Amino acid sequence: MSVFTLLFGPIDFLPQSYFFLIAGLILTGSFQAWALVPIIQEVQRAHADIEDKAQLNDRICGIFSAAFAMGEFIGPLLGNLLFNLYGFKMTTYIVSGGMFGFALLYFVCTLEPKHIIGKGGKLIPANRIRSDDVETAASLLS
Repeated sequence: MSVFTLLFGPIDFLPQSYFFLIAGLILTGSFQAWALVPIIQEVQRAHADIEDKAQLNDRICGIFSAAFAMGEFIGPLLGNLLFNLYGFKMTTYIVSGGMFGFALLYFVCTLEPKHIIGKGGKLIPANRIRSDDVETAASLLS
């Protein structure tokens, strides 16, 4: 999405035309759906150990809706502030860089295999953790 945001006009080596503007808007909107739809399922999977699934779904949807609404409020305010301070071109670069940074952070935090330090200091994959491994890791951290 961060690359497609740059099609809105600030890149110097691309001609400024309606084609690139429309293509950037269509591609950004399309990929935004791919970014937003899996969030709820990702959170549900992360909290799969909770027994009351109906209450979990209600809380996840409520938090997601609140965060989305807050982003719709803060985004235009921050965008206007950046536009007034730096202009359209630099604001687009800042927004695109921020999206790329968050995507990179998400990739590092979620797609990397997660491990915990077990007995003897060996790394144990998260899907093979036993309760005594968690106690060992907790004692190492304290």
